Amino acid sequence: MDKRLRKRFMKAASFAAKDTQNAESYFYTPYFYLLLGLFPLDEDYVIAVQNVPITYESPFTKVAVNFVTYLVVYRVVTPPTSTASSPSLPSARRERGGSMGPREGSEGAEVVGGAEEDHDIEKEVENEEYEPIFFIQVKSPTAIENNSSRESADKQMRVHFGSKGFIAATEKLAGVFEGVSAIGTNVCFYKQEIDGGVRQITPPKIPPHPLYETDVAPGSWWEHDTLQEEGYRKFVEVVQRVKERADNLLMS
Repeated sequence: MDKRLRKRFMKAASFAAKDTQNAESYFYTPYFYLLLGLFPLDEDYVIAVQNVPITYESPFTKVAVNFVTYLVVYRVVTPPTSTASSPSLPSARRERGGSMGPREGSEGAEVVGGAEEDHDIEKEVENEEYEPIFFIQVKSPTAIENNSSRESADKQMRVHFGSKGFIAATEKLAGVFEGVSAIGTNVCFYKQEIDGGVRQITPPKIPPHPLYETDVAPGSWWEHDTLQEEGYRKFVEVVQRVKERADNLLMS
């Protein structure tokens, strides 16, 4: 476990927790830092902040309820154009010398990079394609005490899993796609599985009772605290599984 990364995450999360308004937006930063550390850019991962409209259907129209922010991790899946075993882009730059400072030309003059080399890099990046492999939804820590807020968080996770793009991504990832719902530093681990055209999400959905109030998203689902070693370790273990499945995208 990378102790330096965990320390940076804990500092940012502790700062967010001190916000007297308990603003949801304060918690985007620690999770963004954490994802950057666990999914490095030089390993061909990209992290995007996406605002997605969540809608509900009425008998008359489809009305947007609000926009939900997700942190989505993508994997570069396009093989480099030169050879199938080419290194990732930052490593390739280092080996070719284009971004590592000046070098001597044939007559002793300093040459920085090169137009042809820059064109190769631009072409490589331009041709890259991306597949989503993981996402996090972030909510204010006050939501943990509110039944309706937890219900909303759970519904938004299931709606996102059910989008066309994420169903397609699940099928490419050996039928398994994982995501996290974070309420403050407490997290619930979700998993979507597709087998034989049948889609299943864990934790299983709890249907409301027709007559009685039902807690359809119990607070116990968010039992793992990422500020604690056990919760942080569990998060890292999930990420390792995700990265292993993402690596298989390059072989398919």
